[in-house]
Amino acid sequence: MKTTVTVNAPIDKVVSLFMDKDRFGEWKKDFIKYELLSGKAGETGAKTNQVYKGFSMIETIVYNNLPKELKAVYERVQGGKTQMTHTA
Repeated sequence: MKTTVTVNAPIDKVVSLFMDKDRFGEWKKDFIKYELLSGKAGETGAKTNQVYKGFSMIETIVYNNLPKELKAVYERVQGGKTQMTHTA
């Protein structure tokens, strides 16, 4: 599935807000907290735990070429087993 969203704001402002972990709760539904597990936040190879109401996901930054592109893999682990993997 592919979704397109049009935002009427300068790209630098959009990227800044998108990468601001302190503001995730403003645009990510049911978001609770963000925990850096390894690496430097937002950089290639960084791993974070993103906690939401009812579940959490591990995000791994595959590459960061912002403001043009950011690729990440999201993995939901439950009971020690991977339940879902998503690349965005």
